[in-house]
Amino acid sequence: MGKRIAVVGDAFVDILVPVGKEMPTFGSDTLARSAIQQTCGGSSCNTASQLASLSQGLGWKVQFFTAIGNDGWKEVIQKQSQRAGFSLHPIIFDEIKTGVCVVLSGSQDRGFVTYNGAMEHFRTEHLDPKELAKAEHIHFGGFFNIPGLWKSLPELLISVRKENPDITFSLDTNYDATSTWQYDWLLEILKMIDIFLPNDTEALSISGTESVEAALNWLTNYCKLAIVTIGKDGAKAKFSSKKDIYIVGSPSVAEVVDACGAGDAFNAAFLKAWLENGKDSSKLVSCMEYATCAGSLAIQSFGAAEKLLLDSDVNVLSSK
Repeated sequence: MGKRIAVVGDAFVDILVPVGKEMPTFGSDTLARSAIQQTCGGSSCNTASQLASLSQGLGWKVQFFTAIGNDGWKEVIQKQSQRAGFSLHPIIFDEIKTGVCVVLSGSQDRGFVTYNGAMEHFRTEHLDPKELAKAEHIHFGGFFNIPGLWKSLPELLISVRKENPDITFSLDTNYDATSTWQYDWLLEILKMIDIFLPNDTEALSISGTESVEAALNWLTNYCKLAIVTIGKDGAKAKFSSKKDIYIVGSPSVAEVVDACGAGDAFNAAFLKAWLENGKDSSKLVSCMEYATCAGSLAIQSFGAAEKLLLDSDVNVLSSK
């Protein structure tokens, strides 16, 4: 019987604007590098999409739990579910719009203008612990976009683990638009998290440290495993039970088309490899290598999850 993985978190409709080297400023007009596009987005939706695509043929079931509005935007997310192959389990609000994010995407970085919409109203009471507990693993993504989950998530995790003591949890907070970063409730959540997956900016901001190594040491006072992505420099990781820091580089690419979605592709690929290897800690480095290859592939296409990654493509790159 195939594995069941649940992804809980944000779903947005992305309006992708490919800008050049210079970001637009007020009072000016900037030409787009290519056509402006509408696509499905949100860190969790991207992760669910890539995880479902990478695990094709394994008989796995990827479920995505989120919140959307009863509007025209919801069809974008529904179509992505069908295209990528994950099952969509949304709370649909009649009076609230689906979240929309305008993504200004450059060759080296990106900026966002976000309307959270339904994400502002997504609560733990919309999630059934018994249903979630049927999964082998649950990934929570886009967490800073969903304030209704912040303080109540520990109680949900306790309920889920009561139903399934062997279940594991991973978390990617993404960027904190308020720039607060350090919350007592986040530390309580991290204590229950098996794998924390921030990028370097997020890790340093949450930990209040000045290096990735220091952040890893700080974070693993709370979570069991922290993996920090570092853009073109790959990723670094540390277990709470060990002093070693594991370092993996990232394959070089000829051109960065769109930096959006690289971290989500990394998350999906790492979870696919880690779960496929039975959560074996000795396989950490090989799982990270697989994940950095997925991230490198993701940035060579426009749109966070418009190009669905295949296991065969990632393996080809990782073998080089």
